[in-house]
Amino acid sequence: MQKNCKESFIPLRQFLNVKLYTSHTLELEKIACETASHQSYRRSAKHMTDIGGNPLGKSKIHTWVQKTDSAHLKLEQKELVTIVADGTGYPRFKTNAQKEDEKKNPKRDADNRPLEQIRVILGIDKHGKTIPMGVFNEEKWNEIGRLVKRANHHPKLKSKPIAELLVSDGELAIERGLGKLAKTQQRCQWHLTYDLKSVMKYQDEANNEETRKVKDQLHEIMRIPLPNEPRDKVKTEEILNLEVSVFNAERQMNALVKDLKEKQYFQTATYVENAKAKLFNYVRVWIRTGDAPPKVSSIIERMMREIKLRLKRIGCNWSPKGAAQMTKIILKRFTNSNEWEKYWSDTLKLDGKMKIEFAGAQFVN
Repeated sequence: MQKNCKESFIPLRQFLNVKLYTSHTLELEKIACETASHQSYRRSAKHMTDIGGNPLGKSKIHTWVQKTDSAHLKLEQKELVTIVADGTGYPRFKTNAQKEDEKKNPKRDADNRPLEQIRVILGIDKHGKTIPMGVFNEEKWNEIGRLVKRANHHPKLKSKPIAELLVSDGELAIERGLGKLAKTQQRCQWHLTYDLKSVMKYQDEANNEETRKVKDQLHEIMRIPLPNEPRDKVKTEEILNLEVSVFNAERQMNALVKDLKEKQYFQTATYVENAKAKLFNYVRVWIRTGDAPPKVSSIIERMMREIKLRLKRIGCNWSPKGAAQMTKIILKRFTNSNEWEKYWSDTLKLDGKMKIEFAGAQFVN
């Protein structure tokens, strides 16, 4: 079809949402982002070139990753049960001064390079769905807490907690910076016993047998499972037994602290005593609301392992923007894969307007 100005007008192209000039397909960009989240840009380029048969440079994949909107996260959330937060370090981009220093000291260990911090917040709703909320690399935890608070509250209204529970590994900066976002806090029980060894063995100079004994005691005290049935189907007697179990567990913790002090393990006693008040809040939240929050931070620990693998072991040097964007893609893909696929499905406009069927083939000698 021709207009008076001799411009070509193709209705089929508009019907199928195909642009006139396209350097690449969005499906190729999606595959490139997913591939780059597993391996380096150089290997991703080689991998896609070998499979697709067309040369693709690592700088092109890097550009697509940095410009994509598929990894957009929302700080504004509603009806969260749990907030989980953690952070890790990554090697930052080398300046000219650092490059000169490496030339003067070529034998310096690469693992001793200065690290930047990447900080991650995840939310868990009433249905157990994990929601990636935010990735930060320049803000401290107290600044992050203010940003989340500002995103979820009207400035003229009194702020309220956005979740029932904040689960952390015991880092004071997280507890103080994000503490007001939740009604109460839960100390990760796994980290309590894991970090106990360094406190008891190296600060109080206890032997391995004593350290193992205290760890076993803590494991036994903290073993309070929640009912598998919904709260409204649990008998009142069982709920009362849970409350009694928490009371007895805290009493046993007090006895353990007293025993540690008598054995001159003062640092360990202080460590256990400080954590005692936040060890069983997951039970109290279940009794109060019926929601079953986690008692450990394993959900974010698994994600941090994926992030560390990409940023620290595979990646060499990162700018703050590049590290944050890659972390967002990893979070979106692994914690909320349905939203990731939905974004690309909407972007690719897969609305079923075209259907291709293979009718067959005939081979002629």
